Amino acid sequence: MHKETYTLPFADKQIQIELNDWMSHAESSAVARLGDTVVMVAVSLGGESNKDYFPLKVEYQERHYARGEILGGQYYKREGKPSEEAMLTARVVDRAIRPYFPKDFTREVMVVVTVLSLGEYDPDIVALNATALALERSSIPWDGPVLGARFLKTVSGNLVFNASYKERALGGSEGVVAVHKDRVCMLEVEGAEINEADLLDCIERTVEVINSAKQAYADIASKNPKQKLPAKQDQLQDVSTIAREMINDKLPGSFSEAFNDEFKKPLLKAFKERALQTKPDVTDIDVYRVFDTQYREVVRQEILNGKRSDGRGTDELRTLFADYGILPTQVHGSGLFYRGSTHVLGALTVGYADDALMINEMEIHEQKSFFLHYNFPPYSVGEVGNIRSPGRREIGHGALAEKAIRKILPRQEDFPYTIRIVCEVLSSNGSTSMASVCAASLALFDAGIPVKGHIAGIAMGMVEGDQGDYVILTDILGKEDHYGDMDFKIAGTINGITAIQLDCKNSGLTNQMIQETFEKSKTARTKILETLSDKISYPKPLTSKVEKTEKVQIPVAKIGLVIGKAGVTIKEIIKTSGVKIDIKQDGTALIIGPATGIALARERILSIIGVAPETPKL
Repeated sequence: MHKETYTLPFADKQIQIELNDWMSHAESSAVARLGDTVVMVAVSLGGESNKDYFPLKVEYQERHYARGEILGGQYYKREGKPSEEAMLTARVVDRAIRPYFPKDFTREVMVVVTVLSLGEYDPDIVALNATALALERSSIPWDGPVLGARFLKTVSGNLVFNASYKERALGGSEGVVAVHKDRVCMLEVEGAEINEADLLDCIERTVEVINSAKQAYADIASKNPKQKLPAKQDQLQDVSTIAREMINDKLPGSFSEAFNDEFKKPLLKAFKERALQTKPDVTDIDVYRVFDTQYREVVRQEILNGKRSDGRGTDELRTLFADYGILPTQVHGSGLFYRGSTHVLGALTVGYADDALMINEMEIHEQKSFFLHYNFPPYSVGEVGNIRSPGRREIGHGALAEKAIRKILPRQEDFPYTIRIVCEVLSSNGSTSMASVCAASLALFDAGIPVKGHIAGIAMGMVEGDQGDYVILTDILGKEDHYGDMDFKIAGTINGITAIQLDCKNSGLTNQMIQETFEKSKTARTKILETLSDKISYPKPLTSKVEKTEKVQIPVAKIGLVIGKAGVTIKEIIKTSGVKIDIKQDGTALIIGPATGIALARERILSIIGVAPETPKL
């Protein structure tokens, strides 16, 4: 066996990288360690693809042995389909590395990340850096380097880098920052209503920490790297020129139609005929790629000149509409939100403590009392398709909206209910995840969930020119996302940011670009919040469809008295009062039912334990 061990320094933490011969048939590989968290990365290179997009697959494999436990059901102990956490981690790695493969590279690439040991640190940062390093050393053409780190702004105001699970559990605002060369290329943030200036400072200081590891990264990448495969873009230069000329001839006078497929289809057909005359062996896939690349460049130049296909200004929101209570009270809360032709329906259900979602996976072992699910049916984009179980896109968008809302909800000890929100995308043309946040906010108010205020989200875009000039777009359309350089989703309240997801298609964002985006997004978010508040300013009383809940604290030593031998006492209380009672190990008793029944049960419990603890009513 052969191995070489190196170190990537991140502030006071170090990621150890081991280059060994474990995966000898892989194109490239690495094993990385942070504390007792160890991940293994293997990169494989396949053959040519006939797909009209870059065929990159990133798979994140959880292994239950990594946690030192035997997980699973009574009859099945093998790991099954990826957990939601695994999908989200795979997306983080994918989004950081995908933009830096050549546009004309058509061979299949697969990245497999396997967690070998789960220690005190999240594997996502370890996986991202090990993957980027493996790509750097492979023969696959890739424009690195990319490095990532996590920041945590604690409740006390300290900034911790690559914090442990224990440190993160104490609360605050945290994020994952990926840097391509000197620019931020991917960002994930969950904020506790953090203001834009503080968040920008966190990002800038994290970039400094990442840059301090660049030389060590370069040294490791230079250890016996493979020769990069050549690009083939020059082979299609002739047909590229034809495409650009044809598009330039048609588009400037018809920019309002530029994003309409009915405008593009005949132009693409005419180009294909010209391309085959010039280069008879050109494939359909090459025709589409060349056309789309040239179309993208012409459209981008028009946007740089201040044009948008729907005639809006660069800072202008589309028409907003908000409503609530649109479904019968059988549904505990509902909200409907429009932003242009993006329409989302939010439906909320309030449950009890025993309705919480139990998660027992490699990385997460907890009981969730709030969760948000996101559905994106084919009709939302005018298509016919199969209805399948949620994929990575649905999981990712739902997780982002859930993250945006999570920290504005009341504490579980103050509001001992389970909340489920389902966001149904009815019509899609840009940032349905941020529209889902708005629809969910309306549903929260309609159901009577005691939140501090509304929350809203907006997607920002950008087009950057060859000379460093750029324009930032507020409330991007789906095609503006496709042809632009960034999709910067920002959600928050009037007080600050609660969630961010940034994806870039260019070399990344400078500090100035991020700061300007924050400023423009705050203006847009404020307008959306005003629209939501104009419709419903305060949460309604908790829906009458939900039975009330009250807490009684029982001394641990007296739990047995309340339960009684074989549960006789507690069963008698439940029968006579008509309530449900859930007693936790710490003595917290949740009494659920009508007000009269709760009063009877409370009095009976207090008489048994012989004390009168505080019993706050909800």
